[in-house]
Amino acid sequence: MLLPMLEQGNLYNQINTAIGSVDLAVKGPFGGYFTATGVIIPGGETPLKMFRCPSSTIRPTTKNDDGSSSDNSGVGYGTSDYFGNNGTDLTDTDGGNSDQGDGVFFKLEDHVTSSSEQNLQPWASAGPQPALRFRDFTDGTSNTIVIGEGSYFNSDEDQGAWIGDVGCDESVLRKASPDSVINTTLDDDAFFSFHQGGCQFTFADGSVHFLSENISSQVYTFLGARRDGRVVGEF
Repeated sequence: MLLPMLEQGNLYNQINTAIGSVDLAVKGPFGGYFTATGVIIPGGETPLKMFRCPSSTIRPTTKNDDGSSSDNSGVGYGTSDYFGNNGTDLTDTDGGNSDQGDGVFFKLEDHVTSSSEQNLQPWASAGPQPALRFRDFTDGTSNTIVIGEGSYFNSDEDQGAWIGDVGCDESVLRKASPDSVINTTLDDDAFFSFHQGGCQFTFADGSVHFLSENISSQVYTFLGARRDGRVVGEF
């Protein structure tokens, strides 16, 4: 959806995910298209410089994570170094950890779950719901991370794809949490860059900030959440 605003209108018009014989809601547009046609969505293989950081060393197109998988539905898409913020794991109504995040972007399953976890998000009932609105950023748009760098240190694993989720949530999402600190090599959900000392992040107010990898994990987690009610202060 960003392509027409990035002077890529022709590429946008080329991309077509409509396959009448496949239930795209089950396999998603990428798996569904590949199942129906045996190829990836045309246009998705195009490398786009605006989605790549000049310091990145990741591959130009995605490949199988382990090199042995027979599922090629997500292989060959143009890679991206920029990821949506999933926030940190919420605490569910039963007192345990939820797989839902308190950030800005979410897995599809978080929109359609029928469990008590539904109450954790702005949508109130099962089924597809509208995306977040600015009113849902109750911490303030200047205090909420929307997008960050996610160049993965292992160039053959968890590559981002500018076109979307081509097989796993790691292709579009990263977390801002105590377990996923900036530039860690211990967690594939972490924001990561090849810049020395930190990563670039875009906030909901449109501003861009370079956050140090030494930032307080508490402050970092607060910035990753859109409505935790915590005072962030200077960062």
